[in-house]
Amino acid sequence: MAAVGAHDRRGRWVPALALAVAAALPAAVVRAPLLSVAALGAAVGAAFLLLRLDAAVLVFVGLAPFEDYASAVSGASVKLAGLLLFAAWGLRLLTDRTRERLRHPGVRAAVVLLFVVMASALMHTNPPAGTSVVVRYVSFIGAFVVLADVLRGTVAPRRCAEVYVISCALAAVCGLFESLVQGDYRAAGPLGDANDFAFFLVAAVPIALALRTYGRRRLWLACAAVSLAAIAGSLSRGAALGLVVVVLWAVAVGHIRPRTAAWSAAFVVASLVVVAVLVPALVSEKLDAKNKVAATNVDERKIRWLVTTEMAADHPVLGIGPGGFETRYEEYVGDRDFNPTHQLKVAHQMYLEVAAELGFVGLTAFLLIGITGWTSARRVVRARGPDRALAVGVQGALLGMAVAAMFLTEQYYLPVWLFPAMGIGLELRRATA
Repeated sequence: MAAVGAHDRRGRWVPALALAVAAALPAAVVRAPLLSVAALGAAVGAAFLLLRLDAAVLVFVGLAPFEDYASAVSGASVKLAGLLLFAAWGLRLLTDRTRERLRHPGVRAAVVLLFVVMASALMHTNPPAGTSVVVRYVSFIGAFVVLADVLRGTVAPRRCAEVYVISCALAAVCGLFESLVQGDYRAAGPLGDANDFAFFLVAAVPIALALRTYGRRRLWLACAAVSLAAIAGSLSRGAALGLVVVVLWAVAVGHIRPRTAAWSAAFVVASLVVVAVLVPALVSEKLDAKNKVAATNVDERKIRWLVTTEMAADHPVLGIGPGGFETRYEEYVGDRDFNPTHQLKVAHQMYLEVAAELGFVGLTAFLLIGITGWTSARRVVRARGPDRALAVGVQGALLGMAVAAMFLTEQYYLPVWLFPAMGIGLELRRATA
């Protein structure tokens, strides 16, 4: 009965919305018909997502691998998806008074991280980059809490994982098309940056392989294969290393048989050889271009890692503030023998950058979010319930991302927050089953 009452309360919004649209629509259509139809469609879609929290979650997750494409269509589309997610969740909290509070060590770590971000920002404003970085942290911390709450009941984690994998596979197809057909140097797809693109796919591969145990094996194997191909096309060494570590871990703990791993590796190598034989000029061109910048990239990352280490040592508690790496980089790099020429805004090492900007208190809270997500997934694996395979995939995704992030800055992208939330959701869902 309580659930019915909550549904009735949410339904009161529908007549009011319909009356508002009916009152404004005639005049708008007369003045600008095409714009009015587009605005009406957008308003209906927004209202639908506002009233359907499950749909808002899936749209938010599915849109993430297409961030640059979506921003090209409308600069506010990604932000709007996030705002609708928060609004739909807030509406659900207001109307469903029977819902239990979200209690988990990972959520408490997220609250601590939020306080650290705000305290560090108050101490070091770092204009103009500081404000935008604070907004990113607050947005993703909020998204983590919302996802952890929703995935324990409203949305099945398996469904969310399916949307993520399919979205990443479609993004991988786009990246391969741009690289192989349009001649882009590296497969970057709808994210623009090849390393960030590969980071999304590193998480998608183990999740896709986990989903095949629930049916539609060919679909999920195809998604994993195209994601692997796009990772190869991205030429991201950090992502490749992350996948290798995931395979070694899976073999070591018994999730994958050594023979299966060997045959899979042989298939990947054979596929790369076939591509090299069929289009040798294209492969040679891309490898030559990568080799030309490889040494420079290594040197640049070394100097950035040294700078972030010094920043963290100078401000060990709360760091130099959000956005401090970009703002104060020149101050720290000084007149060293090697000053990177690329105008990058990140350190290409997630953990060092978080420590530099938020101190070791912030780094500890940040790491605890991922660790609690991993341990939650591990408890689901040990329980051997119906979600065991997906929990193994979540562990693989978290491990692959953790390794890849040693060479990339990824705290401003959804996978870092989604999969800890999914691990927590799986555990809380099992506890209430």
